[in-house]
Amino acid sequence: MIFINLLYLLLIFNFANSKTINIKILPDGKARELTPPKNSDGIVETEWILETTKNCKVRIFCRMKVKDCFKATLTIDNGKDERSYCGDKAIGHILQSSHQNRMVVSLLTRDAPNSVICLASAVKSFIDFEEPVIDSSEDGLIPGPKGTTCPCGWSNKNNARIVGGKEARINEFSFPVVIVRKDKKIAFCGGSIISPYHILTAAHCTYTLKKDVPLVVGVGEHDLASAKETNATQFIPVESIIQHPEFDGASKLNDIAILVLKEEIKFNNIVGPVCLPKEKIELEEKFVKVMGWGRLFDRGIQSNVLMKVNLKIVDFEQCAEFYRKLRLEDQNQFCTYGHDKDTCSGDSGGPVVWLDPDTNRYTQVGVVSYGRGCASDDVPGVNTDVFYFIDWIKRTIKETKPSPTCTKK
Repeated sequence: MIFINLLYLLLIFNFANSKTINIKILPDGKARELTPPKNSDGIVETEWILETTKNCKVRIFCRMKVKDCFKATLTIDNGKDERSYCGDKAIGHILQSSHQNRMVVSLLTRDAPNSVICLASAVKSFIDFEEPVIDSSEDGLIPGPKGTTCPCGWSNKNNARIVGGKEARINEFSFPVVIVRKDKKIAFCGGSIISPYHILTAAHCTYTLKKDVPLVVGVGEHDLASAKETNATQFIPVESIIQHPEFDGASKLNDIAILVLKEEIKFNNIVGPVCLPKEKIELEEKFVKVMGWGRLFDRGIQSNVLMKVNLKIVDFEQCAEFYRKLRLEDQNQFCTYGHDKDTCSGDSGGPVVWLDPDTNRYTQVGVVSYGRGCASDDVPGVNTDVFYFIDWIKRTIKETKPSPTCTKK
């Protein structure tokens, strides 16, 4: 059978009518449809060489109408790697961006001239930037010129320098938590401490759970596979889950939730809350830090230890080019990107924090929401904007177990 398939493909390549089309994609906001030649019956191979200006990248959006590999195969070379789509791999929409400013798209069809619809456009590049790779040993350690209303957002470090995008030091951060299903002993999402009784997380982490599913949160945790690396760990049962009332599971709008704990978290010099934003912070083009116990790579194993990574906040309109469900009008979300770095499955609900230079303390600006794979195809990840929901957060705390939250003075 394998021999027959190989022979069939060989015959296709030997006898297919082929044509190469060069297209210049201008950054004018208009999409160009990739149309095969009119006389496309029989076996036809069409190659499009797409090129845009140097400061832009080519983005292509395709939808395959047939799922038969013998009828149609689409191949995209983004300048970094080459991928082919047909059959089960072609289910749903196909979206890729070029590594630089050039992309080659090939379509091989057999009596199926209208089997694929592709639109190509040029997008401004948010990918070419120099990212910081070293965290200062003083980040989050010594208080800044301005104080906070209560202790929050500090880090526990020695004088060593820390290389970004790797395992965090044991109890390096005071506020991350891991959310665990007690019945299955599965860690499935992250969160952050915002008060002695409240954990901030993503609504999509919990909205499908039945009310009787027992949850616990681990604070002061580092290595999920060890009980000896730190004595700061506390596992506290969850009393109730407060979903944002307007959370939409399909679009993941308003993807934010609060876990109310049965017992008070015992704050100390290692465990404490993250700072919440006092006002809207303009962070576009700046770097933030994300931490969690998610998968180490797409479809990979979940990390046992807390990992951290520096990501850049990128232009929201550019991000919307990759996610059609993003709503530009209210912008209660923002997007982050890093070279071959991203949040992944299991990081959902975890904190996106910014080091405030006024306080030298970490302020939570976002909640990890969703992405496409993990650091895949140069596509940014999407996060919930915390400040947009700050009134809801404060109201929820007041209506459940009133507790103080911390901000910059």
